[in-house]
Amino acid sequence: VSNSETGWLRELAAARAEATFVAHVKRTTVHAFNVTAKIAGSNPALKPIEANAWSYGVVWSPLARMAVSVDYLHWNVQGEVQNQSVDSLLNDEMLCRLGERDINTPSCRTALAQITRSTGVANDGTIGDITSIYRTKVNVSRRVIGALVADFRYGFGIGRYGDLNFTATYTDMLKHDYQPYAGDPMVDRLRDPTWSTDFKTRANASANWHRGNWSATLYANRYGKTPNYLAANNGYD
Repeated sequence: VSNSETGWLRELAAARAEATFVAHVKRTTVHAFNVTAKIAGSNPALKPIEANAWSYGVVWSPLARMAVSVDYLHWNVQGEVQNQSVDSLLNDEMLCRLGERDINTPSCRTALAQITRSTGVANDGTIGDITSIYRTKVNVSRRVIGALVADFRYGFGIGRYGDLNFTATYTDMLKHDYQPYAGDPMVDRLRDPTWSTDFKTRANASANWHRGNWSATLYANRYGKTPNYLAANNGYD
């Protein structure tokens, strides 16, 4: 599937690493400077990944060198191994403290536990500076993806002038539900910009000319709409 949302399928396993670094972070509602983030490369509590994937489709070829296909692809993955990111933890903490997410959910409790601040919440509502952030590899509780892929291919000769080939592909992510931890509500990542700003649709096309040792190809790509910065931080409301 030609869509950035499915890149996680190729990254289910990551190399072990352990490092300590200094990050300079500045957010809309949280400011942190000289933050030490500890990365723990291994997590002995990780569980095996379980996945159920299937697809079905149709192909129509009315002419020689012409084919049109439509496929539906479905993935249901449980226990996907994922590296926690500093940015995601900070974003979760911000949304949980602002009340945009239920602070009693497992994802909120995880973010609050792994981000250490110099002081707690003061009487005026402010919180202390971040002193450290701990992150590690975790099992994502569940991810369900459904995508539609349409493909068109056509080629024909133009005599002594060579050969022409045309291709076009359209991908539409119809479903992407995500549950970070068991006990969290299932999140619709396609409609909640605080969880994802990836493109829902993508289209690409190419035209190729070939003659002997010479060839030329023209490419075109079009990405669908994506949430802007305000929506990514505050949602659509």
